[in-house]
Amino acid sequence: NLKIGEISEIVKTKFGYHIIKLEERKSSEKMLYSEVKDSIKGKLQLEQRDKRLTDYIKNLKDKTKIIIYKEFLGADALSPSH
Repeated sequence: NLKIGEISEIVKTKFGYHIIKLEERKSSEKMLYSEVKDSIKGKLQLEQRDKRLTDYIKNLKDKTKIIIYKEFLGADALSPSH
C-alpha cells in the first residue's frame, strides 16, 4: 500500500525487523511454460541432488563412530578457526 518514495513502519518477518522504502513499481511479467520449463527442471534436479547428498551424508554420520584424540592434535588444530 506504499506510494513511491514512502517508507513503511517497522515490519516483523521471520528474518527479523525491517523498514521498507518503495522506490519504484514494476509490472509483473507472465512467462510461457515453454520459456521456463528447462529452468524449472534444472532447479528441481538440483534440489533432488542436494537432498540425496544430504541424506547420504547423514546416513554415513549416523552409522559411523568418530573418535577424536585431542592429545594427538596440535594446539592449532583445537583453535576455533580450524
